[in-house]
Formats: sequence, C-alpha cells, structure tokens
Amino acid sequence: MFRKAFFVLGLAVVALAGGCATSGVNRTSRAAEHYASAAVLMDDYQIEAALAELDKAIALDDKMVLAYSAKGDIYRLEGRYHEAAESYERAANLDPVSFHEQYSLGLVYQALEKIEKAVNAYYRACLLQPEHYEANFNLSTCYLQLEKLDEAEQYCRRAMTLDPSQAQTEVNMGMIHNLRHNYDEAIQSYKRAIEHDPSQLEVFVNLGGIYLKRKKYAAAQKNLQRAVELDPQLGLARERLGLCLYSQRKYEEALAEYERALGLDRASAAAHLGAGVTQMAMYLQGQKHEELRNRAIGHWRRSLQLNPDQPHLQAILERYTTQEGMIAPG
Repeated sequence: MFRKAFFVLGLAVVALAGGCATSGVNRTSRAAEHYASAAVLMDDYQIEAALAELDKAIALDDKMVLAYSAKGDIYRLEGRYHEAAESYERAANLDPVSFHEQYSLGLVYQALEKIEKAVNAYYRACLLQPEHYEANFNLSTCYLQLEKLDEAEQYCRRAMTLDPSQAQTEVNMGMIHNLRHNYDEAIQSYKRAIEHDPSQLEVFVNLGGIYLKRKKYAAAQKNLQRAVELDPQLGLARERLGLCLYSQRKYEEALAEYERALGLDRASAAAHLGAGVTQMAMYLQGQKHEELRNRAIGHWRRSLQLNPDQPHLQAILERYTTQEGMIAPG
C-alpha cells in the first residue's frame, strides 16, 4: 500500500518536474527527479537508496514537503520513530494544514510514548479532518493514557459515531467507565465489545478484574479462563485467575495458576505476592509443612524486591517472621 502510494506520488512529481524544466526552474526540476527516483527505489524496497535520493531532493529544494513526508513514511514503517518524527515535523512546519503529516506525527509520538505530543498532533489532525475515524480514536486513546477522561470520552464517542461497528471504541469506553468506578457501565461496554469481536483478549481480562472487585467470583473466573484460552502465555490473566481462585479458597488451583504466571514472568511482583499468600494460607489452615512457610516468605521477599512500594506486604512479612526468619505467633 505504501509503496504503491509513494510510486503514484512519484509519477505526479515526474509530471511536475517536466513542467518546471520548461519554465526554467532547474533546481526544483532536479529535486522532483530525485523524488521520483526515490519512488521507484521504494517500489523495489531499496530503503537506503530511496532515502539518499530524498536527501538529494531536499538539498536542491529544502521546502519540498513531499520529500520530508516521504522520509517520515519510510522511517515510520522501518520503526525508526525518532527520525520519522523529525521528518514529519519539518513537513508539518512547511505545510501546517496537511492532514497526513499531523496524523503521522501522532502515530510516531504515540509509538515513542510521548503522549502529550501525540495528543497535540492528533488534535490538529482532527481539526483538519473531523470525520477521520482513526484520528479521533487514537486521540481518545492518548487522552485515556493521560487519564483525561472527559476528553477521552468526547473523542471516543465521536469515533463511535463515525464507525459504530468497531470493538475498540467500546473497549475504550469500558476503560473510561472503569476508571470512573462506573462498573455497571463498564461491563456493558465490554460486553458490546465482545459482540463486535469475541476474540478481544483485553476485554476478558478487564471484565475479570471488574468482577473480582465486585466479588462476583464465578463471573470473574469464567472471563479470566476465556482470556487464558485465547492466550495461554498471558501472565497477567493467569495471575488474576490465581487471585480469583484464592478468593474462593481453591488454594491448590490458585497456586498452580500463580506458578504458571511466574513461569511466564519471574519478575511479576503480583504473582510472587499471590503465590506467597496462597502458600501461607495453606500452611496456616492445616498443611503444616515447613517448605510451604519458607516458600511463602521467599515469594514475599522477592515481591518486595521487585516492587518495594508495598507497605501492607511489608507489615505482613514483619508480622510472620522474627529476626531469625521464623514464624512469629499469630
């Protein structure tokens, strides 16, 4: 798609170059020829050669918006986002009313996790093309990342109006409602997202989390098990499933899920915490095996190493251990 569009633009510039030559604007004509050469090279996916031709075009005509924009497109598709941003910025400064450069800037800044800059670019893109679904949706997503929920909802609803069939807008609305603690509305949004696309892994995890907060453990377990079915390698789903099973006092099953989560991510502080709590519960409720106690304490210590900002866990650890590391009386 990109190479075809680039090539079509190149043909247009070839025609422009011919016109410029007859009018005597030699540098502009030669710049257009280099741009056209870059288009042909990109058609063969000769990236570096195409970039070199675009640099030659810019050296001859430093106000050639298409050349800067084309460099940005190449860098973006190659994952060279810092270079892409620089090229798009140059193009946008030269032509501030061009939608492509503003929208593409939003994409690369979002990829670079420079969310404030992405918001500014998407906002300008939406002013230029208010009916563009992706620009509105992406702007909503960036506002959501910044937890500016009113703005996130505004652009999410606009995207929903532009394309009501999209599951991702319902996911965003579910997250907005969730952050506002409007759990009933969040559940309804997530359910509509599943109707649009039943393979929405994130939705099942989020639904499971909401049901856990509301202590609706059967519903939570159903959704989290569905998430695990969709992606058995998702440690977060297994960690939350472990919590759900622990909350139902299904300790053996809970421990198995926590251990699976740790098998996928040994650096999960939450999974270490859950495994430790589960093993200590098993120890205190009848399975008086020293190994259970020691493993529980080991998991808690590892969880604190990974995430020291757990004062509640620190208090539990101090309660159950003495300076010698033995279990203190309950």
